[in-house]
Amino acid sequence: VSNQGEHIPEMFAQLTNTRPDLIDRDLFLSILRSCAKNGNVKLAEEMLSTMRRFNINPTDVEVYTLMISTLAAGKDLLSAKALFDKMIEMGIIPTAETRRALMKAYGMSKNVAHARRILEEIRFPGRQPLVSGKTRYCDDPPSVEDYATMMEAYWINETNLDQIHHLWKQMIDQNITPNQDTVLLKIKPIGLFQGLEAALRTLEQITNDFPHLKDNLLTTELFATPFDSARLPSDAPLLDQLYKEGLRHRFSFTSTFYTSYLRAAIRVGNIDLLRKP
Repeated sequence: VSNQGEHIPEMFAQLTNTRPDLIDRDLFLSILRSCAKNGNVKLAEEMLSTMRRFNINPTDVEVYTLMISTLAAGKDLLSAKALFDKMIEMGIIPTAETRRALMKAYGMSKNVAHARRILEEIRFPGRQPLVSGKTRYCDDPPSVEDYATMMEAYWINETNLDQIHHLWKQMIDQNITPNQDTVLLKIKPIGLFQGLEAALRTLEQITNDFPHLKDNLLTTELFATPFDSARLPSDAPLLDQLYKEGLRHRFSFTSTFYTSYLRAAIRVGNIDLLRKP
């Protein structure tokens, strides 16, 4: 229910009146995670005040990270950066999740260059960071989640999409195994600029290079990404092939699969494909 942010204040008021024994730190963190998804800054700030009222300390790295994520989703870069700086001043050490929240804040505010700078300041094992000086962004080495955050920043802003390819290559060169998010972000710009066939070729190459990922990558969302690349009448045979492959993997049980397929069939203008579902 916490995903439906508008219901939280009412439910929280009910809890405080009927079961105050259930008001603990985990409950507040659950609400703050919802705020981070929805960008509900007002509710997050209310929850911080309420935590103090219940004598629950809101000044730890987990709470700060969720607040920065909330501000990022709300596209409030200045407040996110100020909160991060305050956290550093207080001696609270950021985690890898904290730095990703800040990267997202820069990305959502169209400051992709600064988000990239954070990624380049992270210390790779066995070498100095790409940017000189000691990093403030957690000593954990870069992970696939860091690369996914940065690739998404480029995709959201639709600028320098070729940088997604460069990030992918850098990630592979560092022996970081891709996950579903990075695969999707790798395929999307290829589908957008080179079409469905190129997107499918890339997907096939990735699953050949990382066979152990194949089962994890074969998801509805992954199939929907090449669907989104279908735009030309000549894409109809490949679209049909992809549809059959999706049915083989039982994706027909999801509305996302059907919706993505039908939109693609409309774009390519093929009535026969539209009739199949």
